[in-house]
Amino acid sequence: MRFLTACLVLTGALTGCGGGSGSTASSVSPVSEGKGTSSSIGSADTNSLGAVTIEGEAQTGQVLSASVQDADGFAESALSYIWMADGEPVAGASERQFELSSTQVGAVITVAVAYTDNEGFAESLESTATLAVTPIVTPVVVPEPIVNDAASVSVIGSPQVGQTLTAVVTDLNGISGSITYQWLIDGTAVSGANTDTYNVTAAEIGAEITASASFTDDEQFVESPLSDSIGAVTAFVGLDPNVPPGQNFDLLGWKLDTPEESPPGLGTKIDEVTLSNGYTHPEYFWTADDGGMVFRVTNAGGRTSSGAMYPRSELREMLRRGQSGISTRGSGNDPSLNNWVFSSAPASTQSLAGGVDGELKATLAMNAVTTTGATYRIGRLVVGQIHAKDDEPIRLYYRKLPGNQRGSIYAAHEINGGDDTYYEIVGSRSSYADDPEDGIALNEVWSYEILAVGNFLTVTIRRGDLSGEILGIAEIDMTQSGYSTADEFMYFKAGAYNQNNDDDGGLPDDFSQLTFYHLTATHN
Repeated sequence: MRFLTACLVLTGALTGCGGGSGSTASSVSPVSEGKGTSSSIGSADTNSLGAVTIEGEAQTGQVLSASVQDADGFAESALSYIWMADGEPVAGASERQFELSSTQVGAVITVAVAYTDNEGFAESLESTATLAVTPIVTPVVVPEPIVNDAASVSVIGSPQVGQTLTAVVTDLNGISGSITYQWLIDGTAVSGANTDTYNVTAAEIGAEITASASFTDDEQFVESPLSDSIGAVTAFVGLDPNVPPGQNFDLLGWKLDTPEESPPGLGTKIDEVTLSNGYTHPEYFWTADDGGMVFRVTNAGGRTSSGAMYPRSELREMLRRGQSGISTRGSGNDPSLNNWVFSSAPASTQSLAGGVDGELKATLAMNAVTTTGATYRIGRLVVGQIHAKDDEPIRLYYRKLPGNQRGSIYAAHEINGGDDTYYEIVGSRSSYADDPEDGIALNEVWSYEILAVGNFLTVTIRRGDLSGEILGIAEIDMTQSGYSTADEFMYFKAGAYNQNNDDDGGLPDDFSQLTFYHLTATHN
């Protein structure tokens, strides 16, 4: 019989599975019992039959447990188990618990147990069969459909010349990947404008600026939102395009040099009163459509002196502010009230001057630079200076090469009676420089500050207006430069001082042009 085979395996030394009164083959009662010849543990000779049941669900992945009951008692360590599927022992299944696997699917499970109880009776038990083992059913989870939450892009900032606009993208589906931006002027994409910021230039006055963004969101939806316009671009606040420069800027403290020849070979000088009262020139000096003050200078034209190499359309500081009784230079070329000195100069010299130390602040945009002539001259001009009696403590250059999109900014410090030392602030001054990544493009607004205190000069370059991002700073120690003597004096200059001419292939009508939106000079 099937059970007898299991019984013999379990009992080992037992002589058989029969014996004992009341031993019948039942699935819920013992099939064999007998008292060993050497067992006299209990005082009674009557055996209380044991039983074994299976607890648990007949399903793959579930754990079945054998539970033994015997009124005579037993030691757990004395129990031996055999788990069977359809009556056949399962290899290795000899513990109290048995985990069902897919190989038992469709079979019924039983368990046989053998032991000697506490009264010395040998027991061989078999459980009733479980239901046929069924495979576990994994419920099919139908995901909720993913709904695209449409993305949007907003433009933050003021649509005004010199300001920086920022595109901000929103997508509730999440954005972990990269975003490609595109700025548009009146609906037309601007070449190269593919970052999240855009600097508003004078060329965009009256236009509508928008931004688009392209990306794939975290739910794999492809998005291409377009912003709304934030209004038409306006000029700098306080500048009127319908009046001459002298009514938008305080020009009583400046005179103007232009390349218009008068007399032949020499440029034209416009005194501070004439300049302040509304002077303009259709080729060299006028008010732009955005209210800015325009300086234009050609390769050909008059110079400030017979020894000068380059023409200019440039302001020269005049601290006398129209009081012609104060000489441009003092007697014997000493300082006068029309000029200023460094605070490192002798006290007697400071007392003769119209000011001590100083700061020149300007906001401007480069509209054009020369593209013809000698390689070392192309595309460069001086936009701000401190001029001494003969030499220049500082010249501030802008230079853009023909093949580059952006220009560099650098300074030159001239030792009194000596050579120049150069300070590269943004990009390189080289005639073969690469396009500077942080450079200034044509028509892009930027600012400079030239601060002179004692023997030290500090030049600060910013993108946008005077509160914009700092692009670079140059610090110049003039302690050994020779400008703190009793016979030296200073004045600021600002405008378009061309560093090109019509020699060596420079076309006469090739020109540089820039527009100022802010210009102030202050002194102690």
